[in-house]
Amino acid sequence: MKPLVFVTSNKDKAKEVEEILGIPLEIKNLELPEIQDIDVEKVVEYKAQQAFNRVKSPVLVDDAGLYVHAWEGFPGAFIKYIFNSAGLDKMNKWLESESDKSITVIAALGYHDGNKVHTFTGKVKATFVDPKGDQGWGFDPYILPEGETETWAQQGGEKKNASSHRYNALVNFKNYLNKLEK
Repeated sequence: MKPLVFVTSNKDKAKEVEEILGIPLEIKNLELPEIQDIDVEKVVEYKAQQAFNRVKSPVLVDDAGLYVHAWEGFPGAFIKYIFNSAGLDKMNKWLESESDKSITVIAALGYHDGNKVHTFTGKVKATFVDPKGDQGWGFDPYILPEGETETWAQQGGEKKNASSHRYNALVNFKNYLNKLEK
C-alpha cells in the first residue's frame, strides 16, 4: 500500500495516528491557513482542501476541539489558541469557579480523496481536571475520560490510543478505507 499523506507539524500526533491506523504514513509538515470557527469539523474540512491544493494527491489532516459544557462549548476548536497563548494551567484556573467541569473532546479528520473532502469524528466525554501524569502530550494530563480513574497522561499511549477521541475518529476513517477496498 502506498503511504497515506498526513499533513501535520505535530510529531506526537503523527506517531499516534500511525500506531492507531496501522498503515504507513508519509508525514508532510506544511503551514496551512485555518478558518476561525468553534466547530472542529468546519476547520478540518477547510484544512483538508488547503492541504490537497498543496500536495496534489489524497491527503489526511486532523484537528481537535475541547468543548466545555459550562461554557456552552467554548473553546471548541479554539483550544489550540488557548494552549499556545494562555496555556492549559490558565484554563484550569478559569474553570475553578465552575461546578461543572465536564467536557467533550472531539477529534475530526479530513480526508481529501482527490474529488472531495470526507470528515470523520470521534468523541469522548470527560472531565477537565488538575493535571496528572507525565505520559502523553497536549491536553492529556487534564483529560479524565468518563468512567476512568486516570487521565490520558497517566494511562500512557497504548491505553489512551485504544479509547481516545482520535482513536474513535480513526476507526471511522479506517472503516471507510476498508469499504473502498471491497
